[in-house]
Amino acid sequence: RLIRRQRQMCIRDRLYDYQKRFINDRSKYRHSDKSRQIGQSYGFSCEGYAKSQLMRIYTAIFISYNQEEANEKIVYARALHESVPYKYKKKLVTDRITALEFEGTIRDGRKTKTRLISHPQREPRGKGFNTDVFLDEIAHYQWPEKVYVAAVPIVTRGYGQLSLASSPLGKGGLHYEIGHDTERYSMFSRHKIYWWDNPDFLNEKALQDMELVRRVAPTLTTQERVLEFGNDSIIQAFYSMTEEDFQQEYEITPFD
Repeated sequence: RLIRRQRQMCIRDRLYDYQKRFINDRSKYRHSDKSRQIGQSYGFSCEGYAKSQLMRIYTAIFISYNQEEANEKIVYARALHESVPYKYKKKLVTDRITALEFEGTIRDGRKTKTRLISHPQREPRGKGFNTDVFLDEIAHYQWPEKVYVAAVPIVTRGYGQLSLASSPLGKGGLHYEIGHDTERYSMFSRHKIYWWDNPDFLNEKALQDMELVRRVAPTLTTQERVLEFGNDSIIQAFYSMTEEDFQQEYEITPFD
């Protein structure tokens, strides 16, 4: 009971605006340049879990930078499942560290199954038709091109989507190319999420008018916006590293 309670306490009671925009983006291919610590992994888990409960045939494949990050996606999804009232959710029939499987029943009595699968960076295979593939922190993969090329065919059947999200790692690599070459990768929708988009990083004054923050912050220097809008947490992070490091980690400005 204690473990279950702790899991439930980890689930936020709302999604932030940028998480909602990404989840509601129905583009076949989605790309997100993002700050660190903005809840992208949680958003992925929310989307995958919701679809697993709402769709008859569905699989979500989460691919993460390492095993620990992969396990976290399933922890989030399991906690979400435990927080949903019984009458609104499917039966959990498989519960593993790297996978969850749910069983539903349609009107004629037939059983349906949906799955959430999570593993560290390796090439996904099979699992086609109504399958989403989420590539989390792809800029930091050892073999991003191999994982990406293997993921594309999986989403070509049904309503599946391919989603790439990462903080930058220099001006190069697949994630950077897709985010900036809008002609070659015209099929992708693009999202940019900065630290000042996350209410958890803003001071009390900034929280009173977040629209103003979003308009004004890009016109300021890094130090100016940190001191003007940031809370103690983001100010301390700014002063604990070089400005270039901070810009890459929190302001999606990659090293040249």
